[in-house]
Amino acid sequence: MPSHDYVDPPFPSPTDFPKFETVTDWAAAIMDPNTVSQDPMPDCMGERLRAYVKGVFMTDMLAALERNMSAMRHLDEPWPAAPAAFLSDDHKAKMKRLYSIFSKNRQGLFRSSACFQQRVTKMWNPNHGELTQMILLPMAGGQLEQENCFHSWRLHNSN
Repeated sequence: MPSHDYVDPPFPSPTDFPKFETVTDWAAAIMDPNTVSQDPMPDCMGERLRAYVKGVFMTDMLAALERNMSAMRHLDEPWPAAPAAFLSDDHKAKMKRLYSIFSKNRQGLFRSSACFQQRVTKMWNPNHGELTQMILLPMAGGQLEQENCFHSWRLHNSN
């Protein structure tokens, strides 16, 4: 009986997908995904896509930070439901220091995080933005799943 992992299923990566499972410096990878080497073979165990999703979540958090720290004038405006600790001068000073750090880096990591997914998609899919054919494989367990993954890869690259 094949084993199924419904909690953390092994989704195969597309061919030529960047090897995000090897990334150790996420700031560099987000700034320039082309620094992450690509692999013509799909990863059938799902590690590559899990690492990519981790990067996408990081970019979403960075985008939320940028939105929330977008204008210093908000730091001086009254916040009716704010906890008392947030209204202290010490807290406001810390927030202004954070704002200055964010504003200096606005053109770097924060801007890069906004288009991370699109730039990664363009790397492995040269027809990004166009309708393309796609082979969908049924979920299967164990060895059968790996065989389906590599069979799909061979079909894709036989042209």
